Amino acid sequence: MEKKKFKAVELKYLDEKTIGQIREWRNADFVREMSFTRHIITPEEHTSFIQRIQGDSNRGLYVIYFDDEPVAVFHYVLHRKTNHVTGSHYLTNENFKYEGYGEVVAYIIKSIIFQIIKADYELSEILDTNKKLISTCKKGNLIAGVLKDHVCIDGEYHDVYQVKYTKEYFLNRPEWYKKLIYNVVQQENIENCVLY
Repeated sequence: MEKKKFKAVELKYLDEKTIGQIREWRNADFVREMSFTRHIITPEEHTSFIQRIQGDSNRGLYVIYFDDEPVAVFHYVLHRKTNHVTGSHYLTNENFKYEGYGEVVAYIIKSIIFQIIKADYELSEILDTNKKLISTCKKGNLIAGVLKDHVCIDGEYHDVYQVKYTKEYFLNRPEWYKKLIYNVVQQENIENCVLY
């Protein structure tokens, strides 16, 4: 049986068609409803966003694939003074939410942050509407703080949860991640994720 594999491809290696598809994935209803920015991203805004990443060595973007099918997009900013990363990610298809890909994608993102970028920690922000992820982060004791009524979306104020992942937390859980990946792909000898 051929090994299944994940891979994460940096923006500089993506073709123009895929770069254009990123805007389509980002504009999906299920992505926008969990985002700080809810409006439809215009082609001009998308072009500006891509150019900003390409012109800044502290920014980056990856598309994550499983057996050559795109499953997620990850955008980050590296804060060099504190050597930490902030970022955002989303799945490319709502159906992936129900197949366990979110957790596997999170593992791949942590691999990028701690093994490729070599940051000391990741600080992310989650809207209070993302109750499932907040619950998972609380179980892992990852909530660093809560910004009450921090963001106004469509006239309604929302709390923002700050989540901190350290390199140590990530590196101390290899068996948990291995089991997680097996649960998604149903294959013991999955090939290591290719990051380039």
